[in-house]
Amino acid sequence: MLRHLCGETAQDDHPRLTPGVIWYRVADQTHNGDGRHTSYLKKSAKNVKDTSVEDDNDPRFRDCDAPLYDTLKKMVFRDQDRSIEALEGKQLLPGAVYWSEKIDPPRSHWFQGALDRTACCNLVFVDPDNGVASPRACTEGSPKHVFLDEIRSLVERKPRPNVVIYHHVDHLSDTAEEKTERQLERLSSELGLSLAERPFGVLFRRWAVRAFLILPNQDHREMLMERTNTLIQKWDDGGKAGPHFTGPIMI
Repeated sequence: MLRHLCGETAQDDHPRLTPGVIWYRVADQTHNGDGRHTSYLKKSAKNVKDTSVEDDNDPRFRDCDAPLYDTLKKMVFRDQDRSIEALEGKQLLPGAVYWSEKIDPPRSHWFQGALDRTACCNLVFVDPDNGVASPRACTEGSPKHVFLDEIRSLVERKPRPNVVIYHHVDHLSDTAEEKTERQLERLSSELGLSLAERPFGVLFRRWAVRAFLILPNQDHREMLMERTNTLIQKWDDGGKAGPHFTGPIMI
């Protein structure tokens, strides 16, 4: 998705954006199984024994972005190195700047480092494990969430970057679209975003539903909306499982 939004895979006449990535790295989490989902890089389970059946898992995902797919597959199965450092070294986001320091107290000092590191970027991807913090998560100081004040620091920066936030959709009542709309409305209200900066969202539908909250600046909103629509169309394989992405979700 970031490769497309920044212009790496988008076939349009718009300028490329310089990406910055803020990893919300926490202490070792190998005990909880995070990152175990790699089946999209393997043959479909139904074909493990029956090699006469044509496999549809590879093209289902590879056709969306072959260089990305091939690189990830090599990292997982041949190199067996899925570290952040290895991923950064693959140059999948050309020209990207990364902030990969682990979160240490005081958190404000850690985030200031992230701001300084991504100062040259006009699109910043914020990648917490769980997404935007609820008021309770803010009170508890959760390292797996991005705080509202941290988002505010990004959108108030001059020049103002576009911001993309990973957000894990919970399993409570209401649809993923409704919950994403509420997050967008909250961000728009709390951050005082103008009509020209209205945020929108995209849902990734494979396995657990994940949302990407896009907070564009006024200069790039139309471009990012256009690229989002082409991304959704490109990543729709026409299969029974439906498109990989749905949206954009507007408020």
